[in-house]
Amino acid sequence: MDKLSLYLKIVTDYLQECKEYISGGKPSTWQTVVDREQKHFLLLSSGWQDGRYNYCLALHLDMVDDKIYIQRNNTEWLISKELIAKGVAPADIVLGFVPPELRVPPFISPLAPQTALQ
Repeated sequence: MDKLSLYLKIVTDYLQECKEYISGGKPSTWQTVVDREQKHFLLLSSGWQDGRYNYCLALHLDMVDDKIYIQRNNTEWLISKELIAKGVAPADIVLGFVPPELRVPPFISPLAPQTALQ
């Protein structure tokens, strides 16, 4: 399996695992949005609860030039660490929310050296 196909599978499977974990295996408003052609991946929830409309984007990942960009992580999960454990090379993970000039390979933000994995 080539790297692109492997990473597509890893990201898609990872989001599904996250969805199952959040929902506890019960019906929920959590959903994965996978656009394999444009390489965008989301985990989100939307719907009504207790008379209020809720929308939560938990995770947003993109693939650009065979690298996985973490665009948003509104969870406490160490996504980089989990993706590496699943076979993604550390150099292929990019924190998209960190300005390019501040990115330190492979995925450590100089703004938060005490929390290397985000």
